[in-house]
Amino acid sequence: VAALGPDALLKEGYAEACRVQRLGYTGVEKRIRDFIARLHRADTSEYRRLLGEKWTEKPPSNGLFLSLLAQKLRKGRNERGNCER
Repeated sequence: VAALGPDALLKEGYAEACRVQRLGYTGVEKRIRDFIARLHRADTSEYRRLLGEKWTEKPPSNGLFLSLLAQKLRKGRNERGNCER
């Protein structure tokens, strides 16, 4: 999937969410947007660390949030992988 580009996995994830939740693409987008809005209102230190310099008074877009989250997950996976060697 990575050979298809960075958005390929995200699109696959959206398709699976649509199937499992029996929603259309816009329904999945809305749920993600609502989730981000709740995180933004809670304004935890972990959320601030995730957003870093991208934090503003306005919640981030779905794309930006998911991109930052994916970066964090990749970094964590790479750090754990280096420890296991």
